[in-house]
Amino acid sequence: MAMMLAALLTPALTTSPAHAEDPLMVCTGNVDQSYDPGLLLTPQQVQFTASIGYATCLGDPDVFDGYTELQATVTNSCLLNQLFGNALQTITWNNGQTSTLAVSEVRVIAAGTVTITGTGSVLSGRYVGHRVVQTTVIATPDVLECLAPPGVTRASGNVTFALLPL
Repeated sequence: MAMMLAALLTPALTTSPAHAEDPLMVCTGNVDQSYDPGLLLTPQQVQFTASIGYATCLGDPDVFDGYTELQATVTNSCLLNQLFGNALQTITWNNGQTSTLAVSEVRVIAAGTVTITGTGSVLSGRYVGHRVVQTTVIATPDVLECLAPPGVTRASGNVTFALLPL
């Protein structure tokens, strides 16, 4: 699904003149999440870590990849699938510059996947003031792993990041 979104957004990068909502840059990559202790059916405090690698970025000749890592302690379970809600994250780009984002997340759980759409803006660093849309798609946890410890300790999926005009 993330690749489909990237395919839909990428043609907009090459059209002239740019339309107001055409993305200035689109990045695609992977997210790896870990939970300690693992997620069970009942809510509990867990340390959540997400490592996001944007392996391919198109639209800015100075930026071709980026990386961010998020950590938080949240109340979570296999049924809640709670992430950060409203979060700050800092992306470090391949050129050493950073972008700090403020995003609000919406989760939809359907058809065996969790789709998280984060919308917000760049607060500081490269691209300050620009709007962003970040979409993450991961598989829903295996219910059998949720029944007893160690529970669900890892999840992974695809991520797409779009940088929009001011």
